[in-house]
Amino acid sequence: LDSLVAGESCSPAIWIRFEAEVRSAHDAAAAGLRHYGGERCSELLRLLEVEEQTRCQAFQGVLMGEVHASVYQDAVRSILEKLLAKLETCSFD
Repeated sequence: LDSLVAGESCSPAIWIRFEAEVRSAHDAAAAGLRHYGGERCSELLRLLEVEEQTRCQAFQGVLMGEVHASVYQDAVRSILEKLLAKLETCSFD
């Protein structure tokens, strides 16, 4: 993971292992949101699913050599910022 974060070139095997861990975390988060239900959780779940598709596209681009790892990192940062902003908005309601 350190080499991924540092933006160093990594073997596809490392990226695939990392992807499996991220998908597992996504599945756990989505399951938790589904469990609690409610309008706010539904909105957050929809955003999470849309952003997961974006993340997967960026990941695929890195694996195929179409984009540099920094593009994936930037996509993930942007996704996290959007999700955190949505959580902050929900907490004020």
